[in-house]
Amino acid sequence: AKPPSSAKTRLQEWTLGRALGLPEYLLVATTGPSHAPRFVVRVLAAGLSGEGEGETKRAAEQAAAAELLSVLGAS
Repeated sequence: AKPPSSAKTRLQEWTLGRALGLPEYLLVATTGPSHAPRFVVRVLAAGLSGEGEGETKRAAEQAAAAELLSVLGAS
């Protein structure tokens, strides 16, 4: 059995499989105190964007990729 892949991996495979290049991740905002920050990240791919929030940049990127995959119907 194949292990489940992350939303970022699935999005990258989707865009590269369609010759659209790599998704671009942009840090939109950092809020909260330094001991408990919240990150907001936007991902751009295929002319569309998705946004996600998380306690780490990586978690925010995963959330953004998952949102964009759902918009693309590729989740």
